[in-house]
Amino acid sequence: MKNFQSLEKTATQSSNHWKIFAIAAAFVISAVAVAAEPAAQPPKFSGPLKRVGSVEVDAATKTVVATGFVEQVFGLLDYLAVGVNGKRYESLLTLELNPMDLQTALLLCGAKAGEPMSARDSGPPSGSPVKMWVAWKTNGTELVVPAESLIWDHAENKPVPTDWTFTGSVVRDGHFGASDEECFVAVRWDPYAIVNISNGLGKTYGDVYVNTNAVPASNTAVRVFFQAR
Repeated sequence: MKNFQSLEKTATQSSNHWKIFAIAAAFVISAVAVAAEPAAQPPKFSGPLKRVGSVEVDAATKTVVATGFVEQVFGLLDYLAVGVNGKRYESLLTLELNPMDLQTALLLCGAKAGEPMSARDSGPPSGSPVKMWVAWKTNGTELVVPAESLIWDHAENKPVPTDWTFTGSVVRDGHFGASDEECFVAVRWDPYAIVNISNGLGKTYGDVYVNTNAVPASNTAVRVFFQAR
C-alpha cells in the first residue's frame, strides 16, 4: 500500500519549490541585466575632425584623437602612453604626438587641471575626469575598448576598473614636464604626465601590469580617444 503525504505537507513543499524557483529566476534576471548593461561607448563623430598640431579634435563630443602603436604586450607598467622618446619600456602604448598639442587640445575641450602633484607617487591626482578608449583593426574590423581594459591589477589578479584624470603636466624651471619626459598617460602617478590614472593603484610601484588577455600584438597601430568630461 502506498504511503501518501498529507495535503498540507505537499502544499508546503510545493510552496518552497516555487520560492526557490522565484529566487533563482530573480538572480538570473539580475545577472542578465548586469551583463546587458552597456559599457561607456566611445564618441561618434558627426563631421570631420579638426587638426590641432599633431592631434585631432571633435569639439561637439569634446574628444581628442591621437595615433600611435602598441609598445609592451606583457609585464609591469608605469605608463599607459608615452612618446617616441619617452620610457617606452615602461609603457603599453607609444603615441606619435607633441605633448603640448595634447594638453592644449584637452584644455580647448574644457578639461581643467587641479592642484599639481608635488612628486611621483604623491596624490591622488586632481582635475577633470577623462574617458579614454583605444581602437585598432583586426582582420579589417575596428575594435574599440576602454583604455582601462588593457591594464591589470597584479596584486588582485583582475582588471583595473578606473577613470582617468586630466592633471595637466607641470611647468618647472621654465620646462614643460611632458615635453621633457614625453610621458602622456601615467598608471603610476606622475606630475609630469598630462593624464593620470584615478585609481589608488597609481600611488605605488609594481601594481599595474599589461592585461595580456586583451592587448593586441606589439606594433599594432592604434588610435586613442581622450574625452573631456
